Amino acid sequence: MIKGSKICGISDPDTLNFIINHPYPPQFIGFICNYKKSSRYVEIEKLKELVKVDKKKSNFVAVLVKPDEDILEKIKNLAFDYYHSIEKRESRKKFFTIQLENLFLLAREQNKDPLSLKGSYAGAMGWGQFMPDSYRDYAVDFDGDNLVDIWNNPTDAIGSVANFLYKKGKWKKDQPVATRAHIKESLNIDGLNKMRRPNKTIADMEKQGFIPAQNYAKDSLAFPMMLSGKYGDEYWLGLYNFYAIGRYNPRIKYAMAVYQLGLEIREQRCEIVKNCD
Repeated sequence: MIKGSKICGISDPDTLNFIINHPYPPQFIGFICNYKKSSRYVEIEKLKELVKVDKKKSNFVAVLVKPDEDILEKIKNLAFDYYHSIEKRESRKKFFTIQLENLFLLAREQNKDPLSLKGSYAGAMGWGQFMPDSYRDYAVDFDGDNLVDIWNNPTDAIGSVANFLYKKGKWKKDQPVATRAHIKESLNIDGLNKMRRPNKTIADMEKQGFIPAQNYAKDSLAFPMMLSGKYGDEYWLGLYNFYAIGRYNPRIKYAMAVYQLGLEIREQRCEIVKNCD
């Protein structure tokens, strides 16, 4: 076995004990929990016994195909380190085929061994966690050393993320990102927390009961959000640039964290340089 590898489909204790006690045990051991068509499917009672085995340096992974609430309830208290959900979709197969092709092209362009290009389990690489196609499309040599490197060079990484937001997100320079909102008693939550290109105006949001805390043109596009804050629910309006951040990661909480962290960084920089222009 290769150190750091993955093995999926373990269904009997003898095999499990063998690979755990191998001189080079796999980093991840997967159990197929709910796909009965697989020859390596494990019944829940047998699964309970398997995951009681001392896994030593390995990690146990619950492999789930389109999981429902029933199977999640059954395995929630079992000793899994990770959960891996699989959706048998042709689009995903096509997506990762494209990523593999771009990985090989990237390795050739940078004169590197493809196996040396490290990333997450899904293939995202470097400080900016770019997929291979995004690396080739948006990563830039921001410090001018004739090498695009988002693994080891934070200057390239920062410039590459900015380039991604500008080109793919269509970032609008000097335009707002989001604003807190007050709500009326009569509230229409249509579109709430839907990370998509905004197609309603501030005027529309006010009709729904979301009143922006800051004054923006009534024809500015926005969408409503609600987040759980330290002191209760918070209501926000996301403007176009909030959606642009969402092109990087389409999660409301992620985009809000990026926005608020950016504000904190800017505030600290202003204190140091005494000039925010």
